[in-house]
Amino acid sequence: MPDDIWGMITKRQTAMQPFYNKVDKTRKRLNQTPFKMLDPLTKKEMDDVIIVTENRSANYMKRIIAGLMSSRWQATVEGQVTTREAHKIEQFNESCLQQADEYLLDEYGLSGLDVWLASHVCHTSLLGVQWQARIEDGQYKVHCLPLDMRWTPFVKNEWVGAITYRNKDDFLQELKKYEKWAKEGRGEFKMPTGLKDTDNEVRDYHTEEENQLLVEKQVVFKQKNTYGKLPFVIVWVPSGYYFRDKGYLEHESPGLLDVNENLYDQLSRQLTIDATLGFNVISPAQEKEVERIDPTISNSKVHFHLA
Repeated sequence: MPDDIWGMITKRQTAMQPFYNKVDKTRKRLNQTPFKMLDPLTKKEMDDVIIVTENRSANYMKRIIAGLMSSRWQATVEGQVTTREAHKIEQFNESCLQQADEYLLDEYGLSGLDVWLASHVCHTSLLGVQWQARIEDGQYKVHCLPLDMRWTPFVKNEWVGAITYRNKDDFLQELKKYEKWAKEGRGEFKMPTGLKDTDNEVRDYHTEEENQLLVEKQVVFKQKNTYGKLPFVIVWVPSGYYFRDKGYLEHESPGLLDVNENLYDQLSRQLTIDATLGFNVISPAQEKEVERIDPTISNSKVHFHLA
């Protein structure tokens, strides 16, 4: 069973790879991955040039994200409700979002849900949040976890399989919560074996019937889904043209850099050429004498050689 679930998530990853490839291009630019200058004839990487990597794309992204984060967000209620009822709903909604922000800060050290969404709407262009609300000790509690949809394969209304990479110490600390839940009768727990110090692959698999937590193909925790529905909100950002032809997924919900994607490498190439030519002025090629006997030229032992 663990292999079936693990393999199903992997298969879905492969199916969504065209979309992921587009997201990976953007992330490489934002991480300032060094530009590689290729010889136009041999297509091999050149090692005799001064590499300059453009940062215009990252600066553009940062400005837009900063603008979204500094904006004022407000939810409005419309429909056949009175003004007083609408105000109560708005207050309830605002209270839930405040709880979500407090939960994210306490549990994961994240500054807030709106900060996460402002970033991911620009560079990943597919938004996902795990949202669970329950009554605990007579109080209404919100549990919120935003998802990196680059690493969250899903089949809409069927299942979600969020993938994360965890350090051993941090993950073992988190497992204490699941072990406690198992003792309370809320699920089945089994301590994993053979964990690495870093980058243990964890897959959190949810369906309408159950939730399974797997690490390195081992089922760690299993419980029933008491909601009867997937506790996730997943939204494609409305930024594309909604094509549905063959291979449309590659162009679905393009990110902020997609329109100028083909220009950024050209900018890095031009900057690299300019820097290399400029360096030739500082350190130009020189001629020096070297002694070399050339049998094809009589009585000649010294020739000029470019160095």
